[in-house]
Amino acid sequence: MNKKLRKILSKVDYYFISSGITFLDNMLMTLDDKYYLHRIEHPPSPLFICTIDGTKPNLNDIVFYNDCLAYLHDVPFIFRSAKQSKNSPHKPIKPIKKNKYITKDTSYYDTNIQNVFDAITDIKFNGNILFLWEESYLKAVNINLHSKYRSVLKEIQLYSMALKQVDPLTEFLCYYRVIESVSGNNGKTWIRNNLGDSIQFDYGFVEIIESYTLNPPSRRRNLFTAYKTRARRRIAHLNSSLGTTPIEKYLYNEIRCGVAHGKDNVVTYDYDTNLKEISKDIFIIKLLARYAIEKKAITSGSS
Repeated sequence: MNKKLRKILSKVDYYFISSGITFLDNMLMTLDDKYYLHRIEHPPSPLFICTIDGTKPNLNDIVFYNDCLAYLHDVPFIFRSAKQSKNSPHKPIKPIKKNKYITKDTSYYDTNIQNVFDAITDIKFNGNILFLWEESYLKAVNINLHSKYRSVLKEIQLYSMALKQVDPLTEFLCYYRVIESVSGNNGKTWIRNNLGDSIQFDYGFVEIIESYTLNPPSRRRNLFTAYKTRARRRIAHLNSSLGTTPIEKYLYNEIRCGVAHGKDNVVTYDYDTNLKEISKDIFIIKLLARYAIEKKAITSGSS
């Protein structure tokens, strides 16, 4: 590492906290030829981000990259300030009781919220996700995210929120909001027209591995292949069990509205059928949400 880079990294303002991601080595890469993304293997080892020219980062950029990294790895990400100040991200939850042994900064909150997100990914995957850009372990690489995903900023933010949910009812609702955002309405017609394509689309390769290994298995497994397999299985079941009710009507009227509203046909947290069924529907609605994002990014001319 040259002196100029070392000096810039010593002035880091923000860092990303990721859950469920395995890194194989130190890494250094750039984002949009504007920011360094850097990680040192020994703990504590979050992903540090800073501008290449050493100027103060733009907070909107940090939010954008945080949500993009979450979306691309399909795991929760949050960011924190490396230097506590009045402009630092605040703890969104203020405890009822004060504890004189807990520091006033966000470190206690950060540790606990990371544990929560780690638990979420462990529950969902029973494994870890390999960091996408393996070439960054060996050489400096640049990844262009702004040109590809800036036009779908809102949708990626909505998707990133869904990734932070462990309850399948609220997770479903968060993914459905992506479809509503892209379609501009209740999304039923959009789902009917795009359900098949959402299963066939190439979402890239996100590798899932065992949690406690640094060696990729001989047979590499794509997370999206697992999603597609479960989505196809669920679609086949719904086609045979819903009778004349279209899948898009089931997803919107029965699930989306049943979760979101409290008046008629309410879907409750019943610890039984609702949870089991909607947990299976998650794979359909997740792929639909991702397809909506990718399709809008392409048709907007931003990729």
